[in-house]
Amino acid sequence: MKEKIRILYLINNLRPGGAQRYIVDVIHAIDRTMYDVRIVCLGGDNYFKDEIDITCYNIGIDKYNPKITKLTRLVNIINEYKPHIMHTHLQYADTIGQLFGKIYNIPIIITTIHGFVEWNRKKLTVKSIVEDFAIKKADLVIAVSEPLVTYLVESRHVQINKMVCVPCSVNIMPFIDTGQNRVSRRRYYSYNENDIVFACTAHFRPEKRHDLLLKKFVHLILETQYSAKLLLIGNDGNLTGDVKNWINSLGLQNDVIISGGDRQDVVKDLAASDIFVMHSEEEGKSLAVVEAMAAGLPLLLPRLSHFTGQVDDGKHALFYDFNSTQEFADKAKILIANTDYRHYLGENGKKKAIQEYSIEHHLQILSGLYVRLFERYIGKKLK
Repeated sequence: MKEKIRILYLINNLRPGGAQRYIVDVIHAIDRTMYDVRIVCLGGDNYFKDEIDITCYNIGIDKYNPKITKLTRLVNIINEYKPHIMHTHLQYADTIGQLFGKIYNIPIIITTIHGFVEWNRKKLTVKSIVEDFAIKKADLVIAVSEPLVTYLVESRHVQINKMVCVPCSVNIMPFIDTGQNRVSRRRYYSYNENDIVFACTAHFRPEKRHDLLLKKFVHLILETQYSAKLLLIGNDGNLTGDVKNWINSLGLQNDVIISGGDRQDVVKDLAASDIFVMHSEEEGKSLAVVEAMAAGLPLLLPRLSHFTGQVDDGKHALFYDFNSTQEFADKAKILIANTDYRHYLGENGKKKAIQEYSIEHHLQILSGLYVRLFERYIGKKLK
């Protein structure tokens, strides 16, 4: 029997998040006849434990109170499992995986960079120097968007011949044809038939800019004759308390609901919604946008490169100036007033999600990279 390619995925944690969701969907869909896969997370709770059907290690490192001695467990896992490929995700796991992968002779080291926010820094520090040194040990660096490729090459000096752009994906099937959830979910939230519901899927972190979205939503409510509601879908992040306080201080208690944010909640909440909105100032390739497109929702997004590089204005989305409260309201009112136009944008987005962002399509590309690097390694080994 032909030997399976052993892949060890290394990630910061398995808390709710786009990169974490992506990893779980990849391991579900990857060809187990070709690959033997395992996961190591550095620390934190395993939010996806009921979904993961492979060996998953937690080595118990808390980034706020790191115990570096626990990395000896990672060494033991490497020595016992003997992976052919180490594939790292998110900042701390990237650096540790790149260094340990090289030190302990893992043949192939791959790193996926999910967004600018991972490597955001104002000045040169010991940490940034170590990160820049470590990434040179990777055999392949995957960026999820073309702007991110440019950034990594120009600002982080990653060799262009080690770079490839591969947008992440998720299992979009649960979000398609979710009409059966719409009536029950809207009843659950006590939405009226005429309420126009805006959904925003984003964990409560600074770069998501819920503060600005809420202020713009107040302006929209004052400007429209329709009943507009906002559904914030998320259950993690260091600004959770702040978001609740902003809602109260802006008098939005009757207009904004915070939902849980697990996979089933997101599926049902998007089905109950009419328009998808985000106000993030930093994103990679937004998986939340992909899920919203799969659910057939029109998009209302800031005119920033991470969104304009993902969807088209007037075809899948309406864009507004990030700093313009009035343009946000104007574009929102166009969508509110025109059901047919919402349907047109939503159907175009659904087609795009199916054609470009299915997990099966993504894995064809990813598997091709794995096989190419593995065959190159075998070729060198036989010489």
